Amino acid sequence: MSLWDQRGTYEVARASLLSKDPGIPGQSIPAKDHPDVLTVQLQLESRDLILSLERNEGLIANGFTETHYLQDGTDVSLTRNHTDHCYYHGHVQGDAASVVSLSTCSGLRGLIMFENKTYSLEPMKNTTDSYKLVPAESMTNIQGLCGSQHNKSNLTMEDVSPGTSQMRARRHKRETLKMTKYVELVIVA
Repeated sequence: MSLWDQRGTYEVARASLLSKDPGIPGQSIPAKDHPDVLTVQLQLESRDLILSLERNEGLIANGFTETHYLQDGTDVSLTRNHTDHCYYHGHVQGDAASVVSLSTCSGLRGLIMFENKTYSLEPMKNTTDSYKLVPAESMTNIQGLCGSQHNKSNLTMEDVSPGTSQMRARRHKRETLKMTKYVELVIVA
């Protein structure tokens, strides 16, 4: 029985880069060395997965300005070079419905969705090529904010792209005219 079938456990994966090797998967790669296309092999106990990845383009618009506020209310605006980064998207070869979203900044870290299940991939401590592949259903989620009502992570492909009726069921009207507004952005790093 695979560790995937046991709630609260993970499967150990060994990673190797099959395309031109930009560096060791467990170490941070300088941004300028991140290739546009990567092919990564994950060796699991039960099988091998080949991940076809492309570096995200247009992730953040040119001229994007980041603004944050100090304790005294002073605003600080920064403009950074967001074109050199280590964020990738792609799929698992042999599964057209799969979705992969990974960062290569400090080893491989991110989400892999295939066979109608979602897994989190993260580096194991004290190794450069071993990773934990954790089923999302074994992870608990902090109760969401900003109108999100769910508190369990049971992600499937349908949850990521829900139908209109599902969206209406999870959303509710809020009085927002006088509220502070935030934009939430999740970047796998």
